[in-house]
Amino acid sequence: MSDVQDTATRPMVMTGFKAAVAYFVLVLGTGFVLGTIRVPFLVPGLGERYAELLEMPILLVVVVMAARFGCRRYGSSIRRTTVQASSCRISRLLVGFAALLMSVAAGLLLAASASKAQLM
Repeated sequence: MSDVQDTATRPMVMTGFKAAVAYFVLVLGTGFVLGTIRVPFLVPGLGERYAELLEMPILLVVVVMAARFGCRRYGSSIRRTTVQASSCRISRLLVGFAALLMSVAAGLLLAASASKAQLM
């Protein structure tokens, strides 16, 4: 019986992982592009804080659009019946949490590689 459940949940877990990776790549990529524009062009004239405040609404729109994209592209495997409504919410939270973990891991790896480069 557990083998049947494992094979039934495996595609849903993989779909959730794909959605988390897509969300992570879209948001992190956009943040990287906006950062490369912000630092050389906006920071010298406006200062660090005002340049970041100018970037935040754009990044908020990207976060919402990436979440919508993930739900539309990868959410079709999760049925929206009344019985599975709480399961759908939980899976969306797990996708967001997985993307958050990827973002934290990428930041830590970047900081570790930058500190090693300074030491050498």
